[in-house]
Amino acid sequence: MPQNNIDMCYMMIVFVLQRGCHILVATPGRLLDFVNKGRIKFSSLRFLILDEGDRMLDMGFLPDIEQIMGHPTMVPNVREYFMGLLFKFVVFVLSKMGPVAQSV
Repeated sequence: MPQNNIDMCYMMIVFVLQRGCHILVATPGRLLDFVNKGRIKFSSLRFLILDEGDRMLDMGFLPDIEQIMGHPTMVPNVREYFMGLLFKFVVFVLSKMGPVAQSV
């Protein structure tokens, strides 16, 4: 039985991930958590977006990303495409970088 709204939200996410989805946007750390707990199925996946994936690579977490991509239910064409682009990624900046505020 859910204890609060966070538990309910988590249960809904698990339900959707176990059923499968076509588009998945996730941070690598949270996605790996679901992978390690056996609560995800990639068999219907068409698009995978790893938010902050570039930073994970910069910090040396390539084995974690490889573990996600090597999941038994990962769709082969998604895996091959992703691994082929692994070192040719594009970083999108959605806000203009400016100087740090002096009054803070």
